[in-house]
Amino acid sequence: MGGAWVIGHRAWNAQLGQRLMAAGVLVVAIDYRNFPFGKVPDMVDDLDQGMSWAFANVAAYGGDPANVVLTGQSAGAHLSSLLLLQRSLAECAGEAAGPPDDLEAARPSTGGGGGVANPRRPAVFSEEPSTSAWSLRDIRGYVGVSGPYDLPALGAHLETRGLGGALLRQMCPDGDVERFSPTLLLKSPEWEPRAAQRLPRMLLFHGAADKTVPAASSEEFAHALRGAGAPEAVADVRPLLAHAEVIIEGPMRGEDHQVQLLLPFLLGEAGCRVRLEAMPPLQPLYPKWIISVASRLMPF
Repeated sequence: MGGAWVIGHRAWNAQLGQRLMAAGVLVVAIDYRNFPFGKVPDMVDDLDQGMSWAFANVAAYGGDPANVVLTGQSAGAHLSSLLLLQRSLAECAGEAAGPPDDLEAARPSTGGGGGVANPRRPAVFSEEPSTSAWSLRDIRGYVGVSGPYDLPALGAHLETRGLGGALLRQMCPDGDVERFSPTLLLKSPEWEPRAAQRLPRMLLFHGAADKTVPAASSEEFAHALRGAGAPEAVADVRPLLAHAEVIIEGPMRGEDHQVQLLLPFLLGEAGCRVRLEAMPPLQPLYPKWIISVASRLMPF
């Protein structure tokens, strides 16, 4: 989930987890260190380790490790998409003999002998080599919700709202917000064109009324992914929806946005329709007019 990189917690997934459980889907909610206890490399590393745990253990809880979809909202979408790009570069660099590592693996050697420069040391995302053991081929699909995939653009937008972008610089090593922006990474010299072919199906969902992260963030990331050669990258921008509406106000109104986004990846379109029809409808928690007023007052 999200939390502006400072207040994220796996508990924010409780409602989604309960709803997907009703659809017969197991949910693994992965925590990551929040700033200032960790910076972006630490957060991505936590997700990496969480993914490794999930693949190693979901079968013991009744899950299917061959049918996994990764999703994240807001800050969680930013970090999880970075993780996928990191993984694709590492796998493309030929780290099949050991755990995929880092963006550094994709860089040409500066030495005279050519080859890969320091492939076991992830200088971008972590100070220690990855010990996780999962592969992009294990991911059925990815759903990013309300994601800030371009941190400089987000900082500029926050400035217009009088919020400033200091946090973004502080949570990125050396204040390098460009290097930790998925959209810009795809356009940088660090990117290996062949790496995009390893990415899973990518669905980027956004609300057109998002005041915190403009919907252009998802549209431009999807465009960059397609331009980089990703097999499938779609931006789905829905009118009237705000930043957190999919995870907060929507479910309170009895709307199943995230379930409807995730189930087609897991069950296929036909299986999704059958499962949704069999599920009990999500009941509104409050009268819609109260939720509407609260949504207008919500700062996100």
